[in-house]
Amino acid sequence: MMKWKVVAVLTVLAVLTPQLVVAQAPTAGLSAAQRLGGALVDPTHSNAWLLLNRTDVQRELAITDQQRQEERALVQATQSDLHNRMMNYFKSFRSNGQTTYSPEVRRQQMAERRKQMRDMIVNWQSDVAKRTQGLLTPEQNKRLTQLDLQWRGPLAMASEDVASELALDAQQRLAVAKLLATYQRAQQKAFQAAQNQEAPSAPPSGTAQARQSGGRQAAVQQIFAARAAGNTGALQLLTPAQRKKWDSMVGRKFDFAD
Repeated sequence: MMKWKVVAVLTVLAVLTPQLVVAQAPTAGLSAAQRLGGALVDPTHSNAWLLLNRTDVQRELAITDQQRQEERALVQATQSDLHNRMMNYFKSFRSNGQTTYSPEVRRQQMAERRKQMRDMIVNWQSDVAKRTQGLLTPEQNKRLTQLDLQWRGPLAMASEDVASELALDAQQRLAVAKLLATYQRAQQKAFQAAQNQEAPSAPPSGTAQARQSGGRQAAVQQIFAARAAGNTGALQLLTPAQRKKWDSMVGRKFDFAD
């Protein structure tokens, strides 16, 4: 069972950590477009409930002290709920340790359980987002949705809800999907290159630390560049009427604080 616990933990980190990092990471020295893009965010999923934890977003929405307390309590309760779901999930595939499977069967099982865990977490995130909306006024929810789209950028058109609201046709949807795939490949390649520079064993020396830091910074800049290209390409696919609709969906420009 320990192997599956490790897989589950890694899956949780893969789903939650990137979004948490992007929603809270300092962005000093980056352009406004880069700050809005983020290095790790998945533009096809909403980050609204995470953005709500940012003080600059709270100020923009005029979040009250009571709302802030209710939001914290909701997050704590839902985190406990996720923990319980995960524990029940672990128990559901506990093995008696006697069965031997072929490598191919084990790979298939691994892939299926990773998918199940990811689906569980995505559903949990969706539930948190819906319950968070209930804490806000209609105007606050509207503005938070706008800020979320600004944060995700035009590649958010790859998500079904945004594509439908913009009335993208089949050709436009295919083109956006290709842009997203190109961005994701660049993202993966940049992170892999940065990971290859990480020291595998003993604590790194000052020189090694500088090299690792430089590698991570280079990866982030490469991802920002790929994301900016994808966002520009997505906007160019829109008709004048669709571009007007997009501008209305994102609302007044907001500069996220460093």
